[in-house]
This record gives sequence, C-alpha cells and structure tokens, in this order.
Amino acid sequence: ACHARVSTSSAQLGLPELQLGIIPGFG
Repeated sequence: ACHARVSTSSAQLGLPELQLGIIPGFG
C-alpha cells in the first residue's frame, strides 16, 4: 500500500525515474 502511494505521488510530481521504477515493478 505504501508503494502504491509513492507511485501515485511520483506520477503526480512527474518523476519518470520513480514512475518507471515503481509502476512496472509493482505490476
């Protein structure tokens, strides 16, 4: 759940590094 919130925050901030690092790994 924590990682889900982090990925959402990074997506809103527009950080491709965190977005690409968390979303693909989480899914």
